[in-house]
Amino acid sequence: IFFDQDHGKVTPILTASPAVGPPVDQTIAWAFERKNGGRTFNCTGPHFHKTFENREFRRLLLNAILWVTKIDPPVKGVRGAGE
Repeated sequence: IFFDQDHGKVTPILTASPAVGPPVDQTIAWAFERKNGGRTFNCTGPHFHKTFENREFRRLLLNAILWVTKIDPPVKGVRGAGE
C-alpha cells in the first residue's frame, strides 16, 4: 500500500539527482506520520557502503531513529561516534 494523505502526512526529507541521465531531483528519503501518531522513516540512498562515510548522511539516519521513537533530536542533530 502506498502512503496517501488520507492515512497520514508524508514529508520529503532528502532529494538527489541520479548520476546517469537527466539531472532531475528525486526524493530519496521521506518521513511518514500516521494519523494514529505512528512514525516511519524511509530512505533509498545507502546502496553503497561508501555512503556511510558521509557524516551528514549518518547524522540524518541517527536523527531519523530518534524521530521515529518520538525522542526530539538535538537542535544541531545527533553527533555520531568520532565527531
